[in-house]
Amino acid sequence: MENIFLGVEYSISGRCWTGPNIAVDRKAEMIIQENNFSSAMANVLARLGVEANQAKNYTQPSLRDLMPNPLKILDMEKAASRINLAVESHEQVAIFADYDVDGATSGALLHDWEFILHYMFQTELKKVMDQILKLWKCYQITMI
Repeated sequence: MENIFLGVEYSISGRCWTGPNIAVDRKAEMIIQENNFSSAMANVLARLGVEANQAKNYTQPSLRDLMPNPLKILDMEKAASRINLAVESHEQVAIFADYDVDGATSGALLHDWEFILHYMFQTELKKVMDQILKLWKCYQITMI
């Protein structure tokens, strides 16, 4: 057997002992070169199977990278379009959510989001439009 390490083939628990692996060492070198990590960090990442181009995201994950694409949920685009139409038409929107943790949280977030949008449309959007109209009048801009 080629992969015997320090003359010991198996541990006392029967697990196979393996020594340095050339493929893992090469992967660690690539991680060092591409990401400027220490040798120890690169070796750990290489042994975990992390590729050099994924090492930064693995060591510094962001929530955005970890979240699934919401548009992959069945009919998500249709639902988003309908909510957008309701907001633009100033319709009331009913929010249904289940009672588990993610359902209650998402229902509360949708409620807050709707309240914020309603407030923006009622107050801030009117202020912004007034400012735009003043600028148009000031600079004599016309819409074509």
